[in-house]
Amino acid sequence: FRPFFDRGFAEIVFCAVSGEEQVCGYGTRLMNHLKKFSARLGIMRYLTYADNHAVDYFKKQGFVKVTDPNPRWRGYIKDYDGGQLMERFIHPKVNYTNIPEMLGMQREYIMRLVRQRSRSHLRRSGLDFRSDPSPKPILSIPGVGDCNMARPELETPDEEILKLQRILEGVLERMRKSKHAWPFLEPGDPEAVPGYT
Repeated sequence: FRPFFDRGFAEIVFCAVSGEEQVCGYGTRLMNHLKKFSARLGIMRYLTYADNHAVDYFKKQGFVKVTDPNPRWRGYIKDYDGGQLMERFIHPKVNYTNIPEMLGMQREYIMRLVRQRSRSHLRRSGLDFRSDPSPKPILSIPGVGDCNMARPELETPDEEILKLQRILEGVLERMRKSKHAWPFLEPGDPEAVPGYT
């Protein structure tokens, strides 16, 4: 790479990994070490001309196509035909060689917060429609009242809810009458199929 400290960027002049060693992570590791090294030197932006075979690699490394109409690097780096000028901002506080561990810690922190607030691990008994198939108020469903998303106005069904209920009951009735529904009309016999509940 070639730094231009007074302009606040560096050019990646040449970056290659031999064909038989590609897709092993060596290019990513090399680039991450370069980003870390650059941040220590105060270089916050990288530029490179990527040929057609390297554009996807540089995109994966966070580079984007240059769109600045008045670039600070004009006259400093050589223009190449057949290449795409790409740039990458280097954040000074990111340790690029430690990204997997950093993402793992962030994921664990988020999951810990989700576990504190979530009740998804609780199992409810549900409703028994076999003994009583009549419509039930939404808040009578076990667990719905605990989820902090229940709307009390749903306790009194309005015309839209009743209309939806009629539509869904019609769908259910058509499904019951289908010639393919016979295995699902009656619950399975646990004595005929051991372990079935």
